[in-house]
Order: sequence, then structure tokens, then C-alpha cells
Amino acid sequence: MMNTLRYLLAALLTMALQPCTALAQNGVPAQKTEPAGAVFNFIHKDRIHDFGTLLVNGSDEYKFEFVNSGTAPLVIKEMHGTGKGLNMPAFKLLVSYPQGAIAPGQSGTITVMVKALNEPGSYRSEVYVTSNATGPKYRLLLVRGDIVSEPGNPTPRTADTANTSQFVNPVIGGQ
Repeated sequence: MMNTLRYLLAALLTMALQPCTALAQNGVPAQKTEPAGAVFNFIHKDRIHDFGTLLVNGSDEYKFEFVNSGTAPLVIKEMHGTGKGLNMPAFKLLVSYPQGAIAPGQSGTITVMVKALNEPGSYRSEVYVTSNATGPKYRLLLVRGDIVSEPGNPTPRTADTANTSQFVNPVIGGQ
């Protein structure tokens, strides 16, 4: 019984000290390793853009900048958008993104253009970015804004209806 207790105590002591020996070997702290693969990082950490007010039949665009901070090339596989809410006006999203691989340390741009079609109101749309990056399966961008019929004509934020938006695959070539 005493021998069993010694072996158990020795095993527990070995397991308890094992993390310490992994952190320091020969007095040198262990290096923290970066995740293998592509890593998608937005430069400004903002994945939400408010376009503010657009006139009916007007348009505006915004560029989401990112960098591949991983160890492998980053490839955007697809993008798709969905409108959120009720009573949204008709609008169209035109999205462009790099068609080729983004090397580690290199940056890229996802350009989102909103075209206000023929009616005023508020809109909100989520854009899903699917890539080979480590971490979540996709990255989410959110765009929102108001469409007005005349300059200075405010539109209350009531974007809550069926989506009449359209999503168009890349309209601008690789960047």
C-alpha cells in the first residue's frame, strides 16, 4: 500500500511539474508559436460600415482593408450577402475582392458598393467572406445606411423587412 501511494505521488508530482519544464529548457523560455495557415486580420478592426445617407439611384463604396498575418497564402473562396430586417428599400450590393492568393504579410481590399435603387428607406446587409483562413469558417462584414428621395430629407432607421437586395459576385478584377 505504501509503494502504491509513492508511485501515485511521484506520478502526480511529475504531471504537475511537466508544464514548467515545457516553458523553460536550459533557462530559456519557450517561444510562442503562431498558428499555421492563413490568418485574416482587418487592418482597422472595423467590419461594420455605415454609408450614411444615399440619394435614390445613387451609390457609394467602402474599402475593407485586411492583411494575411499567417504563414500560408490566404485565398478568398466566395462571398455572399443577405439583407436583414423588414420594410427595406431596394438596393444592390456590388462586392469585389482579390481573386488570387494573398501571401503571408501582404494586404488586400474588399470593396463593397451600395447602389440605392428606386425607393427611400433604411437598409442593413451582412456580407459573409468564406476563405481558407484558420479560425472561424467565415468573416462577417456589416453595411448599413439610409436611402432618401431628396437631399436633407431624413429617413428613420426602420430597416426591418424582407430583403430586396441583390448580391453580385466580383465586379472588379483581382487586386
